[in-house]
Amino acid sequence: GTETGVRRVIERVQEKHLRRDLPPWFEELLGKEKSQFTLGLDLDAQAIPAVLRSESPATEGLRAGRLLGNFSPPGLNLVGSLSYQKPSYAEQAEAFLDGQRQKAESYALLLKMMKLRQPLRKLEAVSTDKTLQVALALDGPALVQILNRFENQVDQLLNFDRADLTHDNQ
Repeated sequence: GTETGVRRVIERVQEKHLRRDLPPWFEELLGKEKSQFTLGLDLDAQAIPAVLRSESPATEGLRAGRLLGNFSPPGLNLVGSLSYQKPSYAEQAEAFLDGQRQKAESYALLLKMMKLRQPLRKLEAVSTDKTLQVALALDGPALVQILNRFENQVDQLLNFDRADLTHDNQ
């Protein structure tokens, strides 16, 4: 943390004012045994993350989110719910995520031509009133393959021959 944050922690220790300060709904999330990681958002309570609301059609009107995840096959799995200010925002997010799933599926042939596996195994989103239930499964080995390919491309771009650069400028 910052110097101020560290100083405040030390003051609390010295004054013996230590207490666990988590909302009850997050305590409940942490109690889920089968998840390897947990993500909880309360955008109404925290102003800084509230900026996320305007970044994507899936986050517009977002109030809170609760996601559980693990790294079981196929690689990365997330399930959870997102709460919105109005039902129309939840429906908009559902439509956006469905469009992203369709877009990812449309890239299957291109990925195959590049000898890459499709990383998206599952993306489901169902809205009910102000809530969106989501499930996502990503293929771990396919993600590693894509990231390795990306890393190789970046390396090639960054390690271009300096002689080519000076030749082009003459």
